[in-house]
Amino acid sequence: MKTILKRMTDDDLTEVFEITSKMLKRYLTEPEYHQLFLKEEER
Repeated sequence: MKTILKRMTDDDLTEVFEITSKMLKRYLTEPEYHQLFLKEEER
């Protein structure tokens, strides 16, 4: 990944970010997202 990241354009990086965000929204519940990425405890 380190090698490819150096070669990616801003547009490429934006596309990767957008598709990753889309997949997270599709496959994780909101509590899962908060727990995994925001390191929040479950309530």
